Amino acid sequence: MILNNTILNIPDLGSLNITIKDFNLHYLTIDTTKKLVDLKENNTLEFSLTDVRGEFNASYYYIFDPPVIADVGDFYWIFNDTSFST
Repeated sequence: MILNNTILNIPDLGSLNITIKDFNLHYLTIDTTKKLVDLKENNTLEFSLTDVRGEFNASYYYIFDPPVIADVGDFYWIFNDTSFST
């Protein structure tokens, strides 16, 4: 389980009780022909992932109070040709 009855208090809004379980990573690939970490001239590091592809899913439920709002479901995400850089 990733989160189990975790309560997040949000000032002036309420509290969120969330559980995320059954996380499954079906596949994950990245382009390894490009640099993952690069040291720049100003002594900073740049992290980057190029052409990331993957698929994962998870089950969740949450309760937000007040007002009482709740949901139960499955989250499914497929991503193709995605790049990240800092």
